[in-house]
Amino acid sequence: INYHDTKLKLEINLLQNFAVTNMEVEQLEAASETKSLDFGLSSFYCDGNGDAITSAIIRSQGQSIKVCLEVDDVDVVIDNLSTFVWNKQNGSEQQAVDETGNRANALTMVSCISGSSNCYFE
Repeated sequence: INYHDTKLKLEINLLQNFAVTNMEVEQLEAASETKSLDFGLSSFYCDGNGDAITSAIIRSQGQSIKVCLEVDDVDVVIDNLSTFVWNKQNGSEQQAVDETGNRANALTMVSCISGSSNCYFE
């Protein structure tokens, strides 16, 4: 989180055609603080309702597969999904979600609302 606290004081004399007569900018003392938070994030194959699929998944060429993400802590929300890459058995890769959280190709659909406790893509 980046935050810069600045105090700005403007003096405006309304009798002088709204001109600024004096301006002072004061930068307040900077502070640095590091926090850590331990929480769980689950990712799993899911059906159209977002329920986990626990049995074997068999798909043919062209069929989609849905992946769901959920945080395990009610005080933690997902801001965005930044990257997801499928690693295929033959060693090749296929990017599904790019670095900005958007779909990386026309076949992928991403649903991740900032501030929610779950996201999915397929």
